[in-house]
Amino acid sequence: MSLRIPHFALIFMALLVACLPVSMAQAQTNRGDSETARYTVKRGDNLFDLAAKYFRRQQDYRTVQRINRISDPRRIPVGTVLKVPYSLLKFRDESARVAAFRGTARISAKGKGARAPVLNETLNEGVGLATGAASSLSLAVSDGSTLTMPSNSVMRIVRLRRWLLTDSLDFDYALEEGAVRTKFNPARNDDDRYRVRTPSAVSAVRGTEFRTRYDDASNTSYVELVEGSLDISGKNRGNANLTPGFGAIVSGKALSKLELLPAPNFVEGSGNQQDMRLNFSVEPVAEAVGYRLIVSRDSGFIEVVEDVRGEDNRFTLQELADGDYFARMSALSDNGLEGMPSQVAFRRRLNSLSATVEETNSGFVFRWVGSGTGKKVYRLQIFKDDAPGQPPIVDEAGLTETSLTLSDLVPGSYRWRVGSTIFFDGKQEENWTEFQTIRMDDE
Repeated sequence: MSLRIPHFALIFMALLVACLPVSMAQAQTNRGDSETARYTVKRGDNLFDLAAKYFRRQQDYRTVQRINRISDPRRIPVGTVLKVPYSLLKFRDESARVAAFRGTARISAKGKGARAPVLNETLNEGVGLATGAASSLSLAVSDGSTLTMPSNSVMRIVRLRRWLLTDSLDFDYALEEGAVRTKFNPARNDDDRYRVRTPSAVSAVRGTEFRTRYDDASNTSYVELVEGSLDISGKNRGNANLTPGFGAIVSGKALSKLELLPAPNFVEGSGNQQDMRLNFSVEPVAEAVGYRLIVSRDSGFIEVVEDVRGEDNRFTLQELADGDYFARMSALSDNGLEGMPSQVAFRRRLNSLSATVEETNSGFVFRWVGSGTGKKVYRLQIFKDDAPGQPPIVDEAGLTETSLTLSDLVPGSYRWRVGSTIFFDGKQEENWTEFQTIRMDDE
């Protein structure tokens, strides 16, 4: 007998592991603490004053003096570039805010159990994050940068700091499983550092939108650059600089730089979507083995409401609340990389309509059912089938009932349809059923 563990239970266990003091992310951070900040000496600077203001311990000036081979700590030439280990520096904590989430998402601080997130709550470094199936979680950081985790992902906030010596930001995230899409604002300070790590690669960011995915089973990292610039380094696998439209796969002992599939052209999805089912499609992309559709309430794709993949270049969504949205589609390659995205805006205002007709002793009874909120009026039109381009012989507008009986149709063939006009926010929108045909024969 085999034991089946739900996937989110595995995600939850991974989240707990991600918050252990000696996790992968922490180990990488400890190695990163040996890196050094660079500070350009200004007039009036000396090591004693710098240590008092910016070092964790006053006596650490000796370490900086030795590293930089300074003979007199009180007299340093203006313009000298000092190398100072980050591990010696004072910092101020920065924070991230829960900007949006859906489905099953969990947050866990070190030493505490996992819990559901709270919208707009602030998170600090050391916090673990996880999403289950059909879920997402978005963070907004103090400088306006954003990160969005899709379904079945685990990530840890390794570092959220501002170094006082250089007034620079240091943001570091460790993706343990799944994926994350990041959009970092252009660095205002040359010393700002943004990094997204996986167990096999580190992405160093500067004014960039990119996607990262990690497959634990194969120890493979996938990175795709949408805009900006990105440096990729893999442990014992070399380095690569990515430009928009390129990605990298880090696996085994290799780091491969590859061109992404182009952005597909939308065929349907923009404008106003009124029918019960929402349709999105793009022109087929050569060499694509699948496609991905993301729907969000905002153009930055922070408030994600749908995120689906499939082999077809057409998607149908069953339900979506009224409102304004954005859709993004991309092609998927057989090498595991996701291509460049295309994006459209659309409005969802449910105004669907179905109609039937029945011949009775009293005549033809037309019935219809409309869906959607707001004030609605209906319109029935009937055309002679053998007179294309001619005005309707019946045009009943402003109907508030959902049926109408006609007893005076002369024998012949007819085309008919029903329209629905919905009123909201001082506006109105109209939708029609497809034409149907009826025939009345001579008795």
